[in-house]
Order: sequence, then C-alpha cells, then structure tokens
Amino acid sequence: MTGEGEVLALDTPTLLALLKIPASTLNYWVDKGFCTPTLDAGSGKRATRYWTVEDLVVLRAIKELRAAGCSLQLVTTVEQRLRDSFQSGLSNAVLYYNGQDVFVEEYGVVMSLVRDAGQVVFAETLQITAFRLRPWVEEGRAQATLVDIDGIRARREAARAKRSA
Repeated sequence: MTGEGEVLALDTPTLLALLKIPASTLNYWVDKGFCTPTLDAGSGKRATRYWTVEDLVVLRAIKELRAAGCSLQLVTTVEQRLRDSFQSGLSNAVLYYNGQDVFVEEYGVVMSLVRDAGQVVFAETLQITAFRLRPWVEEGRAQATLVDIDGIRARREAARAKRSA
C-alpha cells in the first residue's frame, strides 16, 4: 500500500538511461516546451525532476519521431495530442509516421493525430514507420519507483522559504 503522496515515478537519471539520450537533449526539449515533467519539475539546476511512465512514453515517441525525420513543429502537436489520448489509455497502441502525419492505431482503428485530428483513416496508407507503445510502458513501469512527491515538494518549499527569509 502506498502513502497518500506516493506515486510511481521515474527520476531524471533513470529516464535518461531508458531514453538513451544525453541530459542536454532532455534539457533542450524542456526549455523549448516539447515536454515537461508531470510530477515535479524540480527547482534549480541540480534538482531532480520526477517523471511519470506516460512522460517516458511521450518522450520516447518524440525521440523516435525525430529520428524518423519528423519536424519539431509536428512533434510539438503530437506531444500534446498523445497526452490527451493517454487519458483513454494508449498502452496497447501503435504510432505510425508517414512523413506528413502521425497516426495512432489501437484495436484496429487508426486515427490521425495531426492533419485530420481524430479522423479515422485506412491502415494500408500508413506503413512507413511504426512504434509500439506497450514495450515502452512496460519498461517504464519496471524501472519506476514509489516516490513521496508531496514530501519532496514540501521540503523544497521549506528550503525556498528558508533561503528567502
């Protein structure tokens, strides 16, 4: 059983290891607004950020889409639409990228995330690049640990108040 403030989280070093990217890349993405840590953004340069498994999946999608040649503008749109779609549970979904649009397929239904957002499309037109989300979700859950996020926030706030006093 978890305490009230305990959540399943990934700290930044664990996230970086799973993503296989340098800290500078992650910091660039955060600075440019492509992503933000859902649980705790930290404060100061050395503060640990805390990320959800959903954050990991979104960041893996960003990384893979960029590697496939997806523009930064498209990635920004996809990031928000993926987060919105996660509310309905995308752990079994597959992302497709065809050079112009990103699609999500789950349970045989394929929908556009960008150009015709929410529109169902025929899967035959998508076979360019595909990314299965399930392994990313499982990998994140396996590496996540329980963190008392409320306690961390309270300690940071107390330290901030002490410095400003």
